[in-house]
Amino acid sequence: MIIPKKLRMFGYDWKVVHNEKEEGGSYEWKTKTIRIGKLYGEEMEVLLHEICEAILMDLGYRFYGQEKNMEYTFHFDHTGLCRFHKALFKILSDNKLLK
Repeated sequence: MIIPKKLRMFGYDWKVVHNEKEEGGSYEWKTKTIRIGKLYGEEMEVLLHEICEAILMDLGYRFYGQEKNMEYTFHFDHTGLCRFHKALFKILSDNKLLK
């Protein structure tokens, strides 16, 4: 699957920056940018990870953990899971990432 150059999420257009020299992925809410690196693994898997993390943050389910600055905890019940999967499905279908 081809990594899109932009995504429509939460009513905004997000820029997707694909850099083969970077490792992992990240997103920046202020600039509406997702960065995808190739060194970490499969780019589409990294993109999906960043989309999921952005959804969980938008829904208010992501919190800082106690282990490290980069560790997060996610708290939600079954209703939260339903909200999450609906948001994920909408983003994937709006951006024609489902076949």
